[in-house]
Amino acid sequence: MKTPNEYITPKIKFSHRYTKLAIQTECATLMQVFTIDSSELTKGFIEYDTFYGVKEGKPQFYELPKGKLLVLLFQENDNDYLFTTIRRWTPQKEEYYKSMQGNIFEIVLTSTPSKKL
Repeated sequence: MKTPNEYITPKIKFSHRYTKLAIQTECATLMQVFTIDSSELTKGFIEYDTFYGVKEGKPQFYELPKGKLLVLLFQENDNDYLFTTIRRWTPQKEEYYKSMQGNIFEIVLTSTPSKKL
């Protein structure tokens, strides 16, 4: 018998509509969790992962924290589209996300309250 928490779809929140996300992405499967130091990330990967648009002719990027990070690899559920998201590392977050590998997450855009991406 499933516990009540097993019926709840976990959510992953995004503060912007990042270009790395497919337009209609509503849910995705967490495929893998990687731990990495920010100094090991290439400029190209950082730009891919953090770019969310252009304002007054200037590209807009989310500023990543320095130090140890988590890279989460997701596969969109309607197709084989893969995307990543970089998150601040904590021991609790690493344990949580690693325990959730293989699970489907709801994609939520937090800059527009109560709207799914």
